[in-house]
Amino acid sequence: MKIQALLSSLLLLLVFSTQSFGQSPLPASNLRIYLKVPPNTSQLLREVPPDSISSVIQALPLECILRVSLADTMSVDSIVVNLGTSQGGNQLFAGSFPAHGAGSLANGVSYFRNGTIVILNLGTFQGNATYYAEVRTQNGNGTLSGVTQAESP
Repeated sequence: MKIQALLSSLLLLLVFSTQSFGQSPLPASNLRIYLKVPPNTSQLLREVPPDSISSVIQALPLECILRVSLADTMSVDSIVVNLGTSQGGNQLFAGSFPAHGAGSLANGVSYFRNGTIVILNLGTFQGNATYYAEVRTQNGNGTLSGVTQAESP
């Protein structure tokens, strides 16, 4: 009787671990790109004619910040990020962030998490009219989720 109960428990444990850890993590539920103009150039932009804003913005250094909404935080160990000048590109940034906590990485890159929201500061870029971001979540087994994409306004 004890052996049967032990075997049943082992079988349940095996089924549970396969279901919980064998699945891909959920992709991010939302991704937004924010481009922040340096404070000392805000006044300059107010003086630029509206039809010239696009060309002026391309000349400015812009701080790129991603806001990632996670659908699930329990099965996510890291967030894999690509930032490029074309869809699917990673010319500007390619890297990963721990999904839990906050901190800094090399080259002024930082991250912060509050609940299911993760803020990723990817650094300052210049000379681009449009930015494209892709985010995937990754579990402890290295399995990646589907991709979540965004394009800068």
